[in-house]
Amino acid sequence: LKHTLHLLDSQLARVELEVAASEAEVLKCLAAHNRRHALLHLKRKKVLQTLHDKRLTAKHNIEQVLLTVHGAQ
Repeated sequence: LKHTLHLLDSQLARVELEVAASEAEVLKCLAAHNRRHALLHLKRKKVLQTLHDKRLTAKHNIEQVLLTVHGAQ
């Protein structure tokens, strides 16, 4: 479980970087008056944020299991 928790932490960090990159691309596209590409990047950002939320929920659940296991010992 601790290994899975570590993997989730690294995945969360990667997804956070991708969200920030997508946000930067949106601003860049809007500055270039390219609304179509900006919309694509906004959709990608939303998908990444949903993935981030799912990973965060999974991390929370694993932490709860670890606390339960440690409490039972």
